[in-house]
Parts: sequence; C-alpha cells; structure tokens
Amino acid sequence: MTDIVLESQSSSLYGMAPPISDEAMDAKRKALEILVAQPERDRPPVPNHLLNSKLFVKLKGNKLIEVTPHEIHFDGFELNQIHTREIHILNRSSEVLRIDIIPPQTSFFQIDYKKPQRLVTGFSIHVKIYFKPTQWQYYHDAIRIHTPERDHHLIVPIHAYPIILLDGILPNSYQFANTPIGQVATKTFSFQSGAPIEFQYRIEMLSQDPALTIEPVEGTIEKANVTNITVTYAPTAFCTSRLAVAIIVSQFHVQPFLCTFVGKCIPGLARDLAKKTLGMSGQFSTDNINLLTKKLPIATSSIPSTTKQKLTKQPMTESIMDKDIERDGLRIPKKIDSTWAVSKVLLQKK
Repeated sequence: MTDIVLESQSSSLYGMAPPISDEAMDAKRKALEILVAQPERDRPPVPNHLLNSKLFVKLKGNKLIEVTPHEIHFDGFELNQIHTREIHILNRSSEVLRIDIIPPQTSFFQIDYKKPQRLVTGFSIHVKIYFKPTQWQYYHDAIRIHTPERDHHLIVPIHAYPIILLDGILPNSYQFANTPIGQVATKTFSFQSGAPIEFQYRIEMLSQDPALTIEPVEGTIEKANVTNITVTYAPTAFCTSRLAVAIIVSQFHVQPFLCTFVGKCIPGLARDLAKKTLGMSGQFSTDNINLLTKKLPIATSSIPSTTKQKLTKQPMTESIMDKDIERDGLRIPKKIDSTWAVSKVLLQKK
C-alpha cells in the first residue's frame, strides 16, 4: 500500500515514474519494516521510577493514608473466570493529598479506579481488583501506593489459591435424635475436592465424651475419591453428651473449622420405642408389660406346696401387720422406718 502511495506522489510531481525492479521493492519493504514496531513476545515490564527507587513496605496505613482491607485474598476460584475484590484508600489526614497507585505487575491481576486530582480529607478512592486464573496454583502480587510521607509508602499484598470449603458440608452444630440406652446412631459427612489438588486434614478433640466418637481423625480429601467422616453416638447413661472438634485442613490462610455434636438420652425412650413398634397407645398395664418384654408368667407347677402356701399367705400377713394404729385422733403406721411414714404422721391434723 505504501509503494502505491509513493509512486502516485512521484508521478504527480515529476511525471511518469520509471519502472522499479524487484530488488528495489524488497529493499523498500525492509526499510518500512524497520520503521514499524513489531509485537514482542514475553515483553519485559516498562520500568517504573517509583517502583525502582522507593520502598513499599508499610501495611494497613501510615499517618496520612489508611487502606481497608490491608490484604486481599481470593480464597477459592474457578479457572478462566473473573473474580473481583475491592479496597478503599482513605485520606485520614488534615491535608489535601496527591497519591500514586502502582498496579500489580502480573497479567493475572488488573485494577480499575477513578483517581481524583486531589484526595480531600475524609474522602476515599475505591479500587477494584480483577483476577482471572488459568491454572490450579498459588498466585501472588501486590498493589503499591506512593504517598507524600517519606519512607512510609504502602503495599497491599494479593493472594489467590484454591481451597475446599467446609461450611456447606459440616454444620457448626449437629444434634442427634434422642437415642435410648443400648442403641447406636451414626451420621456420615462426605467431602470431595473441587480442584485436582489433595488436601490433608486432621481432627483435634476440644471436648470429649465416651458416648460420642468420630473417625477417621486424619486423612486426605481428593478430587477423584469421596472422603467420609462418621460420627457415632452410643449412650450408656441418661445424660446429654457433647463432642467439640476442630477440623484443620492444609490450605493457605484458613482458620480451623469448629463443629459440635450433641446427643441426648432420657428415661422412657426404650419404652416409647417399643410402644411405637408394637402399635400400642396409652399407658402400659401389668398385662401388656409381660407382652412387651416377651416374658411368660412364672409356672407354679414346679413350686413345692409349702412354698405356694407361703406365697399365698404372705400378702395377708403383711396387710395385717401394716395396719395403722390410731392414737389421739392420729393414724400412725405400724412401722415408722421410712420418710413416707414420718411424713404421713406429720401431715395429719388433730
């Protein structure tokens, strides 16, 4: 295209131009390529005078500027998706300031903001940070802020890393249904990594109870396989059992996940369960108690006759001996050897 323009200009000024040979055309094309900038691969970053001559080591803020939050974490991400965070740069001094914001140096992080000519006292600059990952790995960079305060320039670290979230899998508190003594209740929680990365975990006991157990206490959470953690409740007494654990996963900048398991065992659960199983309603009578426990009445044919007589005569004797004695208008039991007998006398009125 350039050759045509040159030829047209020369013809208009000096008349008909002489024919150009192939060697001359190649030389002209090479000269034009030297003048036109070609795209460079792996181009080094443009030198920045502030970045090369100043130290950016101050976190959170200085006497003039305050940054919130002081550190950015992209905890968990999806490949080739844009994730956004935001920071606020506040002028907390009594002066009007001019600051310079140096963006991240890697191509995975980009920033966007509207910078005023002067930052008035009490006003902020809102900086949006965009992150687009391409691989399952750890990314880090920083935003640097040049302020008028000498040798107290600010830096905002940026971290991005894959994690596994336990909030949607494990509850903060889980309570078993009321379980009778002698029975076992279990609850299984399943984990699976969303990234092709293995996460090691371990479980620390914060408070223990013999009726509650959790296993396994350590293992690996993988993408290909499902990891199960089982909690078992086997009560041995009428009480409330509690187990508090902390699940620690080997991932960056994540606090231990705290979880509490509660089990309750109260009297009458076995009876209620049996009533429900047999389809009974109301209170148990002496007749259906034997049916419930599946025990037959004691056979009296094998008992000696003398023993039979004692069994039949004993209630009559005991009823005669237990007859109350009346004295001064009070009914006094024959035996005052129990709290019930004493209370019976004291509660009477003359």
